[in-house]
Amino acid sequence: MSVAHCYPKGKNIPKEERFDLKHVLYAARVGAEVGVDIVKTYYTGSAETFARVVECVPVKVVAAGGPKIDDVKQLFSTVKDIVDSGSAGITYGRNIWQDSNVKGIISALKAIVHENASPDEAYEMYMNG
Repeated sequence: MSVAHCYPKGKNIPKEERFDLKHVLYAARVGAEVGVDIVKTYYTGSAETFARVVECVPVKVVAAGGPKIDDVKQLFSTVKDIVDSGSAGITYGRNIWQDSNVKGIISALKAIVHENASPDEAYEMYMNG
């Protein structure tokens, strides 16, 4: 099974447009067209636009973690939106390893992705784990 990081970057993509649907969709589709099984790409910022990426790419799509999100409640809401978009999940690094409660955040994220927990339920797990 292959995974490719398909990010819209380079001199032809302005930095402020890297998370735009048109660029993310194009990058993700290229990954699928070259034969990868899982495309890791930027989250477009909303469940509605990321759902378009998921719908138009004929392989599994996962969202990259992106910049560090310091507000854990916002992080959980974002992950819930990613899951609700129909994606296969998340691939987070710094938003886990740089958190002061690594065990709690992993448990909470797992609950959102695999058990359809709400952001509030995830926050409760995080605070108690």
